[in-house]
Amino acid sequence: MTTDWKQILKRIAIATGKVLWLVARWLFALLVKVGRFIVLRAIPAIGAWLRSTAFPALGRLYRWLPHRRRVVGVAAGAAAIAVAVLLLRVPDDPGAPAPHTAQAPAKPAEPAVLTLTPMRAPPGAAIVANGLALAEGEPFEVTVGGLPAAAQRLDDGRLQLRVPLYLGDGAWPVPPAEAQAVEVRRDGTLLAASQAGLRVTELPRAPGTTARVQRSLDAATTAYERIFESLPASDEQDRVQRRALLAALRGLVSEGDHSLAALLAGTSPLLEGAEPDAELMDALLASGGVADNLDAFAQALGPGPADSGSVALLAAGGSAFPMALSLGSMPTPFSTAGGPKCRGDGKDFELACQMQMYGLLDDLAREYIKPTADTYANVMLALATVGAPLSAHPLSTLISAVLSVANLVIGKIAPSLLPSNLTRFELESVKPLVALQETVPARIVVEARNTPQSITLNDLIDVAKSTVGAAIEFDGYVVETLKRMFYYTIDLYMGVLRGVDHVSPNASDAVNPGLFTLPMKKWGPLKVSSSDLVSLFSYDEPILATREEEMEWRAEQRGQTTVRAMPRGPGERSKVLQDHTLCWGCVWSGGAFGTEMPQSSKRVAVEIEFKALPPQGKAPLDVDLAWELKPREDRAPVPCTVDFGDGTQARRIPDCTDTARVRHTYDYTSRLNEKTGGAYLPTLRIDGSPIEAKAEVFTDWTFRSSPETGQAPLEAKFHWDIPWPPDQKAPRCEFDPGDGSARESFDDCLAVTRTEHTFERRGSFVPTLTLIHGGARDTKTAPVSVAEEGTCDADLLKHKAWTGSVSFSQSRDVWHPRGYYHVVYSHSIRLHARMDERTRREFRGADYLVQYYSPLPEGSAKITYSRHDYSGDRLNSSDTFDGSGRLQRQEPHMSEDGSMLTLTLNAKKCTFSLYLQGQVFGSGEQWDYKGTEAYSGYRWFNSVHVEGMVTSSGSISGSSSVPLLSRSQIERNDIEKTSWASELDGVVGALGENGLGSMAVSWQFAPAD
Repeated sequence: MTTDWKQILKRIAIATGKVLWLVARWLFALLVKVGRFIVLRAIPAIGAWLRSTAFPALGRLYRWLPHRRRVVGVAAGAAAIAVAVLLLRVPDDPGAPAPHTAQAPAKPAEPAVLTLTPMRAPPGAAIVANGLALAEGEPFEVTVGGLPAAAQRLDDGRLQLRVPLYLGDGAWPVPPAEAQAVEVRRDGTLLAASQAGLRVTELPRAPGTTARVQRSLDAATTAYERIFESLPASDEQDRVQRRALLAALRGLVSEGDHSLAALLAGTSPLLEGAEPDAELMDALLASGGVADNLDAFAQALGPGPADSGSVALLAAGGSAFPMALSLGSMPTPFSTAGGPKCRGDGKDFELACQMQMYGLLDDLAREYIKPTADTYANVMLALATVGAPLSAHPLSTLISAVLSVANLVIGKIAPSLLPSNLTRFELESVKPLVALQETVPARIVVEARNTPQSITLNDLIDVAKSTVGAAIEFDGYVVETLKRMFYYTIDLYMGVLRGVDHVSPNASDAVNPGLFTLPMKKWGPLKVSSSDLVSLFSYDEPILATREEEMEWRAEQRGQTTVRAMPRGPGERSKVLQDHTLCWGCVWSGGAFGTEMPQSSKRVAVEIEFKALPPQGKAPLDVDLAWELKPREDRAPVPCTVDFGDGTQARRIPDCTDTARVRHTYDYTSRLNEKTGGAYLPTLRIDGSPIEAKAEVFTDWTFRSSPETGQAPLEAKFHWDIPWPPDQKAPRCEFDPGDGSARESFDDCLAVTRTEHTFERRGSFVPTLTLIHGGARDTKTAPVSVAEEGTCDADLLKHKAWTGSVSFSQSRDVWHPRGYYHVVYSHSIRLHARMDERTRREFRGADYLVQYYSPLPEGSAKITYSRHDYSGDRLNSSDTFDGSGRLQRQEPHMSEDGSMLTLTLNAKKCTFSLYLQGQVFGSGEQWDYKGTEAYSGYRWFNSVHVEGMVTSSGSISGSSSVPLLSRSQIERNDIEKTSWASELDGVVGALGENGLGSMAVSWQFAPAD
C-alpha cells in the first residue's frame, strides 16, 4: 500500500500542474489578444498615420529647407559617425568594482532580552516569554538551561515554552538548584536570552488527576451524544456518521479495553502487564492545566458547576475570545437535559440553528480543546527533553496518545458533521424593470456545506510537532503508540458504518484504512422566508422603499437603484438557537447564518426616465431621445425598441445599457394631434418586458406680425408657416384681428400663408390664427400694441433723465423631490432711482432709442434665505442668510455684479423695457461636519426684466405677472422671452424649469426734467 507522504506529494503535484496549466492558458489567451490588437489595430493605425501625416510633413519640411541636399548629407554623415563610435568603443572592464558601491560589513544585531511570566514554575508548566516577536512560520529553537525545550509561537508573536522535567536517577523530577537560562536561537544564532533565569520548583503530586480527566471527557462525550441526538438528520447516512463519532469517542474514553478508563483500571492489553502507575502523569496533567481546562470544557457542555456561576476560561496562550461564544453567569434553575432548542419553523430556521450550533461547538473546541491538545503534546514529550526513553513510562505515553486522538475527534471530526459555511446566498428572480407602485419580492436562496476533514496519522504527528517546536525529537515508541490508538479509533468508526451498510449502502466508504475522510455534505438550496434571518437594503429609498417585514421592496419613484440582501447581523432577532440550551452558558452572539456576512445585490429600474431634448420647438425639430439604464450585473445586453410616435419606422437597439440616446427629426407640426393633446409621444419599450417609458415632443407652427408695435393707424402684416405632412389634407384656418373687426377664413392654409390688417385706434390687440383639421383646433397669437398718434414722436426722447420705481415680493419653500435639500427664501423689494441718460442712438439723423441708467437704486430690499442639504435622514450642511442692509453699487467698467435699474425707450417701435438687478448686504451662518462659520456679504435677489408698449410720453406705469425662468433659459437665444424674472438655482433643481410659475411686478416711471 502506498505510504501517506507519497499520496500527499502526488496530490500536491497534480494540483500544482493544474494551476500551472490554467495560468499558461490565461497567458496564451492574453498573448493572442495582444497580438490581434497589434496586427489588426495598432499596425494599420500607425501605417495610416505615417502615410497621411508623418511622411507628408517630412516631405514639406524637406522642400522648405534651403540648401536641402547639403543639410541632409551632413545629417546622414553625423549619424553614421555616431553609430561607428558606439559600435567600436572599448567596453569597460566588467570585473572592476565601482568605488561607490562598496559597503561596510553589517554589524550583527544585539540579542533581545526575554521577560518570563511566571519566573518560577514546576516541570510541565507553561511559561510565556516576552521581548521577542516572531513572524508566523519563522524557525526557532528554545533551550532551558542548555537543554531543548518544547515551545510554540502564540498568535501575537510571543513564545510559550514548557518547563522541562529534569528527571534524576529516580522516577520523579529533581529541579536544578540554580536558575536556568532561557535562550532562543535560529540556525545557531542567538536571537534572545533571559536576563534572569527560570527558577524550577518542585513538581507537586496530584493523585487522581488522570481519573478526573477521564471523567471530564466522559461528561463531554455524553453532552455530544445529547446534542447530536436532538438534531434533525437530513438522511440515514447523517445518523450513521453521528453514531460512528460517538462510538469512537466512547471507545477512547470509557468503553472497551483500549479506553482511558481501561488503562487507569489496569485491564487494558496495551499495558502488556505493566502496573498502572499514573503518579507522574497525574502531576503533569495538573501542572500543565490540562485537568482544569478539560473540567471547564465538560462543565460548559454539561449542566454547569454546582454554584451555577460562570465558567472560568483558562489562559489559552493569549488567544482572543471568540466572537460567537459568550460564556457568562447562568440563572437558576437551569438544565440542558432537553437538548438544544431552536425557535421558528421551516428549513431556513433549521439551517440557521445548525450553523449557530456549529459556531458554538467550534469556538468551544478552539478555546478548550486546542490549548489542551498543546499540553498533551508537551506532556507526551516532556521526558524527551532529558533524553529518557519514553518506553520506560508506558502508562504516561499511552494516556497521552489516547488524549491526543480524543482531542482530534472532538476538535476536528465532530464539527464536520454540521453545516459550517454558506456556499450560496443569492437574491433571485428580481425583475430588472418594474412599474410604479409595483412590489419587488425578495426571494433569497441559500445553500450550506460542512467542512469535511481528511486526517492521517502524519497529520496527528504534525499537529503535535507544531506545538513542541523543531528542537524536540520524537521517540519511535511515541509514534508507534499514536499509530495504534489512531488505527483503533478508525476501526471503531468503520465498525459502526459497516454495521449499517445493509441500510445505507457504501456507508463505510467514508473512512479508508489509515485515513479519516468524512463525506462532503450539502444543505439546500433553501428559500429564506423570514426577515429575522436576512436584512434588506435599498441604496435609494425614495425610488425603491424597503418593506423588510413583508420581504419586499416597493417602487415609489421613477429612477434606478440597487437593492441588496445579506444575512441579519448579531442581535436578538437573528438568534435562532435559544440561550443555554446547547450547553451550559452557551449564548450565540453571531449572525443568523454564522459569522459570515455574504451579500447579494441586484439593479432595478423603475419606469425608465425617458426624455426628449428639446421637448418643444418649431418644426422641423431635431430631438435627442435620451434615457438612463444601468447595465445588468451579469452584463447581459438589454435590447429595446424606440417608437418615435410620428408614424415613422421604429428603431430597435441591441443594448439599451450601452446606447443611451437616439436622434430623430420631427418634420411636421404635432399641434393638431387631437388624441395626444397636440404632441408626439415617443415610446421606449424594453423587449420581453411590459415596461415602457414615454416622452412628449411638441412641434410648433409659427404665426407672426410685423410690425408688432407702432402708432395709429398701424398697418400690420401677418404671416404663418405650417409644416404639414404631404399625404394629409391641408388644414383650414380662421384669422381674428382682435380689434372687433370681421374674421377671415381660409380653406387651405398651406396655399395661403399671409394676410394684412390696419389698426385705426390705440390699444393692445391680440390677433389670433386658429388651425382646424377634423375635430382638432390649435390657436396662436401675434400681439400688436398701438399707441395714439404722436405718442412716440420726438417729445418721448427729449428728456435727459427719468425717475422710476419697481416693486415685487416673492417667497419659496421647496424640497428636492428625492429629499436631497430644502430651500426657503423670501424677497421683498421696493426700490426707486433717478436714471440719467447713458446711451442715445440715431437712425437717418433722428433719435430712435435712449437708455437711462442708475448704478445704485435706493429704497427697501429685504431678503431671507436658508438651504439644508441631506443624505438620507442625516443633515450634511446648512446655509442661512438675512439681509436688509445697503445695496452693492455697480461699477459698470469693472464688473457686471452690483445693483442697477435701467429704462430703455424705443420711439421707432413705441416700446419701453426696464431691468432691475441687485445685491443686498447681510450676514449668515454656514454649518457642516467641520463646524459652524459665520460670514457677512452680499446676496442676489431675483432680477426683473419687463417690456411693454408706451402709451404716454409723460409717464410709464403698470403691473404684470411675469414668468420665472432659470439661468439657462434666460441665456438661451432660442426661447422667445420679453418679460421675465430670474429664479434661484436650488428652486429650479427642485421644481424643474417647466414648473417655476410667475411673479407679480409693479413699475412707475416719469421724466425727471
